[in-house]
Amino acid sequence: MAKKNQVNAAYGVIMGGKAGKASGGKPAPVGVALTADELLDLETIAAQEGVSRHQVIQYAIRDFILRYSQGERPRIEITEVKKLKAD
Repeated sequence: MAKKNQVNAAYGVIMGGKAGKASGGKPAPVGVALTADELLDLETIAAQEGVSRHQVIQYAIRDFILRYSQGERPRIEITEVKKLKAD
């Protein structure tokens, strides 16, 4: 139960103290495609923390946005991809 309280407290901080709606208006649904392994990891984290997958995804995205707005940038590697085209 202590972990769930910690997750809920962190979730509240990321949400700006609001437990359900973002401060930018009505929330809009967004789809995220995950591999089978990523989905399993997500389900494991949610189960360990006693929260829903939805809450874990919201937390992760909002945490990323918060860090990004504070100047933290992801490492990006640009690679060239060549494709064959059939005429």
